[in-house]
Amino acid sequence: MRKITAGLFISLDGVVEAPDQWHFPYFNDEMGAAVDATLGAADTILFGRKTYDSFAGAWPEREAAGEEDAPCQGAGRRP
Repeated sequence: MRKITAGLFISLDGVVEAPDQWHFPYFNDEMGAAVDATLGAADTILFGRKTYDSFAGAWPEREAAGEEDAPCQGAGRRP
């Protein structure tokens, strides 16, 4: 049996809504390493519809460019 692990962008005051509106100014190498550790350990990533749709447009270009995260993203495609 596999584990389900949830990863959230959450501020110190508990805000999780619309991380695209508040987390980018604070994103640094340490935060990038934490995100990579969480997503890098996963063999499957389950996205909600809105997150999937926001990522889906980038996958073909990242795969074509040979980006290192493309296999992880490409594996999450809808059948």
